[in-house]
Amino acid sequence: MVLFFFMVLGSLLEALGVGLILPFISIVNNPQDIQSFDLLRRLYEFIQPSSYRDFLILLSVGLLAVYLFKNLFLLTLYYFKDRFIYNQQAVISRNLLSSYLYSPYTFHLQRNTAELIRNITMSLGAVFGGAIIPFMTILSELPVIVSISVLLFVVEPSITALICLIIGGLSALFYRYVRKKTGHYGALVQETGTSMIMWANQSVGGIKEIKIGGKEPFFLDAFSRYRFDNARANIFFSVIQKIPRLYLELILMGGMLLVLIAIIAQGGRFQEFIPIIAFFGFAALRLNPSVTQIVTSLNAMKFATAATDDVYRDVRFFRENEVKAQKCQAGHRELVFDTIEMKDVTYVYSGSKGPVFENVSLAIGRGQSIAFVGPSGSGKTTLVNIILGLLPPTAGSLLVGGQNIYGNDLTLRAWQDCIGFVPQDIYLIDDSLQHNIAFGIPADEIDVNKVWDVIGQAHLKKTVKEWPDGIETKVGENGMCLSGGQRQRVNIARALYHDPSVLVMDEATSSLDTETELEITRAIEEMSLQKTIIIIAHRLSTVKNCDKLIFMKDGKIAGSGTFDELVRNNNEFRKMTQLSRFEDAD
Repeated sequence: MVLFFFMVLGSLLEALGVGLILPFISIVNNPQDIQSFDLLRRLYEFIQPSSYRDFLILLSVGLLAVYLFKNLFLLTLYYFKDRFIYNQQAVISRNLLSSYLYSPYTFHLQRNTAELIRNITMSLGAVFGGAIIPFMTILSELPVIVSISVLLFVVEPSITALICLIIGGLSALFYRYVRKKTGHYGALVQETGTSMIMWANQSVGGIKEIKIGGKEPFFLDAFSRYRFDNARANIFFSVIQKIPRLYLELILMGGMLLVLIAIIAQGGRFQEFIPIIAFFGFAALRLNPSVTQIVTSLNAMKFATAATDDVYRDVRFFRENEVKAQKCQAGHRELVFDTIEMKDVTYVYSGSKGPVFENVSLAIGRGQSIAFVGPSGSGKTTLVNIILGLLPPTAGSLLVGGQNIYGNDLTLRAWQDCIGFVPQDIYLIDDSLQHNIAFGIPADEIDVNKVWDVIGQAHLKKTVKEWPDGIETKVGENGMCLSGGQRQRVNIARALYHDPSVLVMDEATSSLDTETELEITRAIEEMSLQKTIIIIAHRLSTVKNCDKLIFMKDGKIAGSGTFDELVRNNNEFRKMTQLSRFEDAD
């Protein structure tokens, strides 16, 4: 509100600057005109200059001082306006990322990451460049137009009314003609922006397969198709934005020439009209950019409609999700449990025809080591995601210590604080080994001794000690400087850093050689004395000594027991072990 007040004040100063031109030119052109301007006459009598020339010099200095003050004021106003705009852009950018980070896991399953990246980068820039800044421009330029138009109307009402009618009518017709196309091309920029990011990610992410297969032309063509569609939309918008300045300039120039022709045709003395012509000319020079900016701002706002809708849709929920998360962190509590129990759990993915599994019930005791085994697509990963607190069951409940973890956010947060997770798809940040293990912890809060401790538990200490920079070694983008086995062990060390009471491992040894796999398996067996271990595994050699194996097939628990019990009692599991032996032999 304060900023708007100063914007209005700035427009009044603009009008003052224009208004001072007419009396100044009039008395320069004809000294007798000083009697026509009461304020100037009084000023002349008050100063009592030695000559009329000295008075003109003083007026010139005064006019220059007014313009200097006006421009300094406007420069300060521009600074505060831009500071407000770009600080708000930073705030909304942060809020948008917050909205994504605090959104449920199911939200991310349903959205393309390219779309989210587009919204944080391209769309947010479009919202501010095409909506917020143009709106602020309209707020600042509209009072300028109104105040200068009022001055012109006072001096020459008929000419001013005619000019306003022509400019206003043509501007309205222009906007009405282009608005639909502008909105269409704005939506096209959004669509192609998502596709550009998606194909760029896929091109760089699959570089090994692309180079081996010689598929560079395919990916280049796919990216280029959307890039040129995006360019076509921006070309249209760029050209459309230049038209208002050109036709307004033509109208104003034509108007000035018509006035001159009318004066000559009527045989009037040209000198008498110099002040009015100069006044209108100066006003036109100031009004042209203001009117142009308002028309182009309206076009920009229409062009940015699709981007604004996308950003608003995602950012409006950020406060609710972030407040929930902050309450959970503030109300942190320990979750004490003896059992993890699933009761009649059913899960159906959004848009799926049927459930992944239905009415599944099982219990895991504290300190037990449990392995979920079975063919791909049997529902193992979905079941574990429910245990991790990522997927609320469609029906049934997950009870930890008798509490439904999906019953309230505090319980869910307390449960997830108990978990260390080793995913199958390894994710490492482009930073040091230390920061990858103490994931998401500020540098000054990292416990270096604990880092070395978990490196030892992950059987990585000998390797790290051979590196010149030790735990400060940079791992590269997604750990590209490490071998597959090293990346997996960094992942295990990360999961152990917080000393979780529950360790969930999804194919955690899949990238390890046989010797290291045996070492990690022994370490897991040792940890099972203090921790509850939940494992998803295809390589059965890693789960032979688990307290209990749960064999899943077609979304159902097809058998459970120790490894030997399942081999004896379940034909399908027995076949699976035989195939596993062949794989291990290979």
